[in-house]
Amino acid sequence: MVKKKEVYVTSTSKRSLIKATSWEIISFIITLIAVFIIYGDLEMSLKFALVLTAIKIIFLYFHERIWKKTMWGKIKCEK
Repeated sequence: MVKKKEVYVTSTSKRSLIKATSWEIISFIITLIAVFIIYGDLEMSLKFALVLTAIKIIFLYFHERIWKKTMWGKIKCEK
């Protein structure tokens, strides 16, 4: 009888970066609109949204990588 190899489904660094970036594009639009509604200044809204988005992409990327290494909640798959 051949024993099946147990593997964990995981993601690559590239996937984490693309996932963080795609989410932050949506977040950028929401932030831009919210800041513009509050202050009515498009230039300030763009600057604020750009800086905030850049910071959040970096933090979200590392957050994803930490969770990738955490075994809690992962399900073994047989291959």
